[in-house]
Amino acid sequence: MDYFTENPEITWLVIGALFLIAEVTIATGIGFLFAGLGAITLGGLMTFEFLSIDSLYSQLAYFLAFTSGWAALLWQPLKKIYNSNANSYDNIVGSVAVVNESPLIKGKTGTVRWSGTTMRAKIDPEVKINEIKVGQEVEVKNVKDSILIVTPTK
Repeated sequence: MDYFTENPEITWLVIGALFLIAEVTIATGIGFLFAGLGAITLGGLMTFEFLSIDSLYSQLAYFLAFTSGWAALLWQPLKKIYNSNANSYDNIVGSVAVVNESPLIKGKTGTVRWSGTTMRAKIDPEVKINEIKVGQEVEVKNVKDSILIVTPTK
């Protein structure tokens, strides 16, 4: 334990590594990534003697500042990447599904079979039809809130 108190830069590097491991394994998306990068930045700057800090309070202040800096720098780009992956339905839109279980009724959510999977679906509100029968093929026009918006095929 004396090793870590005598070498705070190593302590910060270890803490940073633990935060990154926690981000990847235990609590994805909570912000351990930013805390890990903040701790590694502090430990790295102390290791290469860009910062010489003896006070634990000063180290904590720098840690919080670096964590905030990483969050400010990476928040929007990571959010954009996450949202683009989460809402990527390029492989579904334009494909064909089959109404199953019960007819699709306009304004209500039903189910279709798409690529071997049962998915929730609604009739496109712009279509003038009120019902699509079981077994009829439909084309996926859009995906909204994990619900396929479909129209009957010709």
